[in-house]
Order: sequence, then C-alpha cells, then structure tokens
Amino acid sequence: MLSVTTKVRRESRLIWYLQKRFKKVSAKVTNVDRALQYFDIAMPPVYQARWPSIRLALLSKQRYVALLNSFADYDHIIEDLYVSYNSTI
Repeated sequence: MLSVTTKVRRESRLIWYLQKRFKKVSAKVTNVDRALQYFDIAMPPVYQARWPSIRLALLSKQRYVALLNSFADYDHIIEDLYVSYNSTI
C-alpha cells in the first residue's frame, strides 16, 4: 500500500507532466508587431488607397539619394558625390 505522500508526489508529477506536455505555445508579440498592427488600423482611413504603397516604403530598406538644384552649377557637385561614393565603397 502506498503512503499518502507518495500518492501526492505521483499526482503532482502527473500534473506537472500534463501541464508541460499540453502547454499552449503562444508567440510573443513584439513592439514592432504592435506598431504594425496599430498602423494597419489607424492609417488606411487617412491615406486610403495610397496606404499599401506607403506601408511598403516604410518597411523597405532605407536608400539615400541626392537632390541637386537645377539652377546651380552642379557639375562640380556631381564630381564630389562620385568621389565621396567611391571612397565609401
């Protein structure tokens, strides 16, 4: 005949095993996911049909561009940009 403490131990082990075995694995929600969810709810009414392209642009890799003044002498500036671009590569 088993003692009471042995029965309690077995029951607690069984409960622990069942909790571990059937534990729900919930995906962690990150702050980025929360922000995306908020923007997907709040921004479509504001930007309407343009929102999908704006969202894509916000999630894409950042690119840098140079906008030159067409009224200025920009030949010299273009040469400087090429030199600085080639020095960073």
